[in-house]
Amino acid sequence: MRKVMKYPIYPITFAYVNGIFFANYFAWNISWHFFALAISLFAILIWLGLYKSYTLYSIQSSISPFIIFILGFLFGMINYSQNVTKQVIKPGVHNGYLIIKEQLKSNEYSQRYFADFYTNDTKERVLIYFANDTVSLPIGAHLYGNFETQSIRKATAPLQFDYATYLANRNVYQQIYLSNQYVFLGIHKDFNYYLTKIRTSLLNQYYLFYDKSEDQSMIAGLIFGQRQALPQEIEEAYRNTGVMHVLAVSGLHVVLLYKVLHTVLKFITRNRWVHFVIVGLFLIAFAMLSGLSGSVVRAVLMSLIFLIGGLVKRDNLTIHSMVLSMLLILWFAPSYLFDIGFQLSYLAVFSIIYIYPLMSAYINKQGFILKQIGEIIGVSVVAQLGVAFLSIYYFHQFPLSFIVSNLIAVPLTSLALMLLLIQMPLLYVLPWLSSLITVIVSFLINVCNQLLVKLNRWEHILINDIYITSQELFVYTISLFLLVAFIRFRKALYLHLMFVVLIGLQLFQLYNLLGTDESLYVNANRNEIEILYRKDSYAQIYKQGEGVVNINKFAHFYQLTDVKTYSFKNVLYHQQLFYVLDSLEIIDFPEEIDYLIIKDNPIVNKDRVLSKLQFKNVILHPNMYATHRERWIRYLEQKNIPYHDMRNKGYVKIAIR
Repeated sequence: MRKVMKYPIYPITFAYVNGIFFANYFAWNISWHFFALAISLFAILIWLGLYKSYTLYSIQSSISPFIIFILGFLFGMINYSQNVTKQVIKPGVHNGYLIIKEQLKSNEYSQRYFADFYTNDTKERVLIYFANDTVSLPIGAHLYGNFETQSIRKATAPLQFDYATYLANRNVYQQIYLSNQYVFLGIHKDFNYYLTKIRTSLLNQYYLFYDKSEDQSMIAGLIFGQRQALPQEIEEAYRNTGVMHVLAVSGLHVVLLYKVLHTVLKFITRNRWVHFVIVGLFLIAFAMLSGLSGSVVRAVLMSLIFLIGGLVKRDNLTIHSMVLSMLLILWFAPSYLFDIGFQLSYLAVFSIIYIYPLMSAYINKQGFILKQIGEIIGVSVVAQLGVAFLSIYYFHQFPLSFIVSNLIAVPLTSLALMLLLIQMPLLYVLPWLSSLITVIVSFLINVCNQLLVKLNRWEHILINDIYITSQELFVYTISLFLLVAFIRFRKALYLHLMFVVLIGLQLFQLYNLLGTDESLYVNANRNEIEILYRKDSYAQIYKQGEGVVNINKFAHFYQLTDVKTYSFKNVLYHQQLFYVLDSLEIIDFPEEIDYLIIKDNPIVNKDRVLSKLQFKNVILHPNMYATHRERWIRYLEQKNIPYHDMRNKGYVKIAIR
């Protein structure tokens, strides 16, 4: 019997990924999953039963894709629901234990860590803030005391980066501001502790030969992707010139490690199984020491699949390895799908596999140097083109100098990284040779950094403030690959589909333009309140203090042509009546207040004060003290008064139609 489907791994992965997306945005119960599956299968079988002309094969050919998609979709929803940790500890003061798990890049005021918090037989991953003027906490530090957990603040203005959602995709929902009121119980030595210890030991061995702090931070970034100590100027230069990928452990690092190991092993043995075991173990160890980021896990898993394919002498197409590695990663860690690095990594690899063959025919193959330069340019252009819209969506910028910067950074950092990998065993056995390599690596790093910093200082190398919606991201990316498919396969169907999705987007945008889009936003920041009214291309901003929303960003995103700003004190009427309660001074209003905004932690008799004000809804400012917020929430819930906690839910959008 003929095969029903040649490559079932593709629709399975596609359906599984869609199931994860659906489960993330629509929280269904497991019973609904099975109900949906039963209804879908029942409808398909009825549809097939209406046609007597179906043969067994034709029925099998028709129903198999449906069943595969439904099952993959269902498993994606269930696996995501079962593996993603939800918030289990309520915000408040709890007695318990903290175990430091991961150090993050510090900000201007605080050191930051991820930690596991244990209290009352429950465990939850939390974000820790620790003052910069205190001693750093080692990985595995075991602390005991009374800790106050707080919800991570949602975006309090439109188009703000939503840090709470970003951390929620990493199963982190609360934060703790750590003071010195705790007991240090020692070091909790788990698997993560020993990995960190090995990584630190290796880096310290390098640091014996590299005494410059800039070299040390670059080595930590190149080898293990650890950028916590990277100087701000250098980090901005790499980011703005579009070569940050060389400091985020990815396929480039894995390929170089594989080449170094493969070259060394050729002088020892030709046995394929020995090569597979040694290279596989090194790649797995490297992934663990690098922190198991999405990009390095993808690269290592694809390499292992290639090695296995070579051993069993099976078809070893790169696209198969990429899709299989995605399915395996998301099977064990479905939340990886929402990791920005994971998305950029897979989209870049897919672009190289899919688009690069079109460009490779035009690369000069004469001469080793010209060939390498051509390949760097080709791969850089293709990868940047593939991730362009996703990068704009997340970072709102596009580097114009990415070709030049990749020609600088890729060869220099690749050579430096290869020398660092060769140097690793020499640090212990041949110090004199290691010292010679140190001079070369330090020179390469210094030249690369200086060139990129100078390039970053040039004007107009970066287009900033570019904003696209999620609908535009989807349509533009699909259209790009449909256009490439048309060029590669010369089938008009791809061109027709591209025009269909582009026209569909234009019709959707035209519908929004023709309709009246009128909204009110209540924004907050620090001790400020801002009420923003928008109607089509016109906006009015009423603010206390300096204002909250980024006016230029907001105007650019919504194509505003006229923006006016005003100041107000406690009372504002614009479509709705707002009253800000921030002191003991209470004013009686004959009108009914639509929104009562509580800020500045007012200490008032709630029954006496609120009886004077007739209101419909309450908005709690995000900077209220936790104890005040809890008291207000308890009171409002007892009185069945609708409220919006801006700390947990972010800014308020009031739609007016």
